[in-house]
Amino acid sequence: YTEAVCRHIRETGPLAPKHRVDTIYFGGGTPSYFGAEGLATILTAVRKYFDVAPDAEITFEANPDSVTDQLLRRLKAEGFNPAIRIVNNVNVIVNNVTIESSGYAFILGASDESSAGNLTINSGSFKASITVASVTKGTLTINGGEYIGGTTAVSVTEGFLTIKGGYFAAQTDNTAYVINCIDSAFKNGTAQVVIQGGSFLNWNPADNAAEGPGTNFVPLGYKVVESQVDDGTLYT
Repeated sequence: YTEAVCRHIRETGPLAPKHRVDTIYFGGGTPSYFGAEGLATILTAVRKYFDVAPDAEITFEANPDSVTDQLLRRLKAEGFNPAIRIVNNVNVIVNNVTIESSGYAFILGASDESSAGNLTINSGSFKASITVASVTKGTLTINGGEYIGGTTAVSVTEGFLTIKGGYFAAQTDNTAYVINCIDSAFKNGTAQVVIQGGSFLNWNPADNAAEGPGTNFVPLGYKVVESQVDDGTLYT
């Protein structure tokens, strides 16, 4: 199968000599089950016979239970920009996975409320230039792990976010939105954030500006402790 696909790529490449490829997407049939070796071989053929932009977005569809740290490391080395997208009514638990992405690491969403999924992250290391985890519908529970986003580590457009542990930080000096919601959704209650644990660099979960001055995501019965670290103030 792999040889046939690569042969077809070799035959069709010359038909588009002036076309620059800026997006390569492996989808349908859950190609993560195909394995890193096969995906890497096909990508090599695409690069050989097509003009692929140096900053091309290269992604693949994956079923969460087929995603391993080894798979992501290999595909990242090949130039993939991996992101785990959950758009079905499923319960997914992620443990000890490493993702570094040029966009998002996790996208949790659905076409309607009845199909919104649940994602639980217990451990791992995640870094993304935009946002590590974006919740557009569904429920995200974070129990641990490291989350380094651009200006935002986790965002909620619509849905529910509960943080019980983990480390959260932004890559920029603007740390006002380490955890953030869409303002209108937060006000009408369709976007909710509850923080019961975790450590946040230069961002106070009980007193921040994410949804206006004095935003408090910490429920009654919990308190935030400040400590000084090399990079600033850590709120735990």
